[in-house]
Amino acid sequence: YLYGFEHKNISYFLTNQQSDIYHTRKYKLQTKILRFCQTLKQSIIKSYVEIPITCGKNYHYLVTAKFSKENNILYGIFRNTTLANSSDTSHAVCSYSIDSIREAFFQSIKRCLVDGKGYRGLGFISPDTHCVSNKNLNEINHDYCPDSDDRFFQYPIGGHRSLEQIEPIIELNENVNFTAIEIVSINNDVMILLGDDNGTLYTFHVSNMNEIDKQNFPSSMIIDLKLINKKPLLRNANLLIIKQNLSTCEQYKTCDQCSNVGLCHWCSREQRCTPTFECINANHRHKNLHQINMCTNIERVIPDTISLHSSNIQV
Repeated sequence: YLYGFEHKNISYFLTNQQSDIYHTRKYKLQTKILRFCQTLKQSIIKSYVEIPITCGKNYHYLVTAKFSKENNILYGIFRNTTLANSSDTSHAVCSYSIDSIREAFFQSIKRCLVDGKGYRGLGFISPDTHCVSNKNLNEINHDYCPDSDDRFFQYPIGGHRSLEQIEPIIELNENVNFTAIEIVSINNDVMILLGDDNGTLYTFHVSNMNEIDKQNFPSSMIIDLKLINKKPLLRNANLLIIKQNLSTCEQYKTCDQCSNVGLCHWCSREQRCTPTFECINANHRHKNLHQINMCTNIERVIPDTISLHSSNIQV
């Protein structure tokens, strides 16, 4: 089990496990997402449903994930191989909306319980059986959980149709093993932080993935990342917790200098250069700095005073 989160009355977990107990599939290991109902009066195993989850065409193995409650999106780091330190290892980041996750589970449950198609699967938990249609369940919705009177519910259910994300957000061919992820929502954009096994922190915006900021810390593998009070906390394999500025924006003292640095923004109200998400002013950075001159200086205002009751006066 690699990561877990909750939404409404459902708990979700992500895991790498055998694709099936007979190893008949192309990949012996497979990443799956599974769900349990939190409000079930029976044993939670009676609401167990799992489905495969994939990232692009080549990335089948999840490293870790993070669910953003701000935008209800699950982000995951995937590898193209089970071998973390292989010379041909590459990584990708994919995202899945909670709506797409709920829809994938709904279709798997409906296919087995309502349509009676396929096999229930998950023979390692309970002997596999053919799905049996139950017309009494025609009205199930995306939050369906069996109630205490639902003796007909077949469990567990192992869906075979994957939750797919065809296009990764970004593919990374760095010769490292990525180990941690954190998500920062910034207005209509998202900042992604990745940590690797060499103690390097990677930072980039989804809207501009050509600018990737790298910071190396004198530590071992980064095993966890959290953003607290706008400062990232890095936890490494030596159980040390490092609080670190996310960027070196503060070294730039003018708006012109700041505007030419990736991931930095001139905070007009505070008259200082800050990481994009730190500025409390509502003046947001434009996605393409070459299309707008955001550095303006007011040298003189004429007239210097004006009556509150005046109108039609040009300033």
